[in-house]
Amino acid sequence: LIRRVISANLRVGNDSAQQRLIAYAASEGKPAAMRAEAIDALSTWAKPSVLDRVDGRLRGPVTRDAGQLKSKVTEPFTQLLQNKELAVRMSAVKAVAKLNIKEGAPQLLVLVKTDRDPEVRVEALRTLVTLQDAATEAAIKSALADKEKSVRVAGLDLLTNMNIGKDLMVSLLNDVIATKTVEEKQAAVLTLGKLPLQYS
Repeated sequence: LIRRVISANLRVGNDSAQQRLIAYAASEGKPAAMRAEAIDALSTWAKPSVLDRVDGRLRGPVTRDAGQLKSKVTEPFTQLLQNKELAVRMSAVKAVAKLNIKEGAPQLLVLVKTDRDPEVRVEALRTLVTLQDAATEAAIKSALADKEKSVRVAGLDLLTNMNIGKDLMVSLLNDVIATKTVEEKQAAVLTLGKLPLQYS
């Protein structure tokens, strides 16, 4: 029922419906999965799927102003990056990427460094890369030194997409080759091979 209500508000698409979804997403005590669903719905507000989120029926194309939504969700979504519920944090991180909410970058860096869930650390890193924020450099350094292999591998995979100096990239890759697992060493060597000859 809640999922249907969220979908209906997304489909109606007026200011009141938007505000209801924002308020629900921020409501502590509501089911985490449904709060995450509200965040996910809001992240598609400007151009929802032509298919219904609940039953998959064809609803047709809708296009709305993304700027108006972004101004309203920037603060609540940035706060939700710190939420205790994993599902809410994950949806908030993905929404920040989709809506290009650059104001969330400081909290994303905190997540990369300290979140207890590796999945969140990886998603926060991906979002920082998407936002092309200055905090990306610190985030990649943290990811490559993470205790979880999955986070380190994600950092390696994303390294070539990052706007950081080649000298720093070579330094980070050399550290991986010297200290990490065989799988990570192989990935680092492959990444080095993609760099211009003078850096290899």
